[in-house]
Amino acid sequence: MNDRLTYPQMALSLLRPTQITAGLRYVRSKALITARNRTRLAEFMMEHPVKVAIGPDNEPYVLDHHHWALAWQLAGHTTAPVRIVADYSGMTGEEFWSTLVARRLVHPFDVDGTRQPVSALPPGLRELKDDPYQSIAAFARRAGAYRKTGKAESTFVWADFFRDQVPLDDDSDEAFMLALVSAVKSARSSRARKLPGYIG
Repeated sequence: MNDRLTYPQMALSLLRPTQITAGLRYVRSKALITARNRTRLAEFMMEHPVKVAIGPDNEPYVLDHHHWALAWQLAGHTTAPVRIVADYSGMTGEEFWSTLVARRLVHPFDVDGTRQPVSALPPGLRELKDDPYQSIAAFARRAGAYRKTGKAESTFVWADFFRDQVPLDDDSDEAFMLALVSAVKSARSSRARKLPGYIG
């Protein structure tokens, strides 16, 4: 008997982001991790369901795992397993966004880390803009610089911290790697002690 959790499939093209940016280097790494698991692809994807809230007009909004969802879409997958964690379909648009903002489930920050109105959110995953500091924050965590907290907002907090602490000279791989090394050091410094997942 298979006792593994299963989740319904949903078209990736239907998913609406609740953030403006994503770390595209980190997205590409997730596409690579997925490819490495191609012999158990369905099972692997089921282990990383996209967390979704159903909004007005029954539109699905991604609350977490934007990077997985975009990685799969860019890799050519058309559907992904989703975990529906909330149903707000009976709300008006204003009620829906007020609820998401109050529960800190929407992160409309641009590539400079500046908060924008929810009207600036892109209509689909492919329209997410690259914020390299989100990639730096994600890779620094995977390198052990800080602990995963289970909350999507922590990546934005760390990305903003690194944005202030770590220079990124250009968009080259070399500049990114130098910035990542500096980020790991900064994350373990006393300057970061109040951030979520701080190790020290």
